[in-house]
Amino acid sequence: MMTVEEIQQVIKELEGDLDKLSKLKEPLPKQEKRQKRLLLLKKDTLCKIKEAREQGDDRRELNQTVRYGLLNSWVAKYPFLMRSIMSKIGWDSYW
Repeated sequence: MMTVEEIQQVIKELEGDLDKLSKLKEPLPKQEKRQKRLLLLKKDTLCKIKEAREQGDDRRELNQTVRYGLLNSWVAKYPFLMRSIMSKIGWDSYW
């Protein structure tokens, strides 16, 4: 499990990457759009982990930690599986 400081550091790194993508003047290509969605999902999931930890909700924290692990291991390596994995674990609202 990550500490709160580690979570905050990763969130800052993700925000930096998102800012770089947002500052581009031209429209994003398909691959960069996918990367931006993945970064947003990671950031959102880390924020939910942090929030659950602050509230003492161990079950929700574990659930979000598993989702974050899936994002890092499967979706990052196999982007074509993103839609399928996200639909199975309840992130339909992002698509």
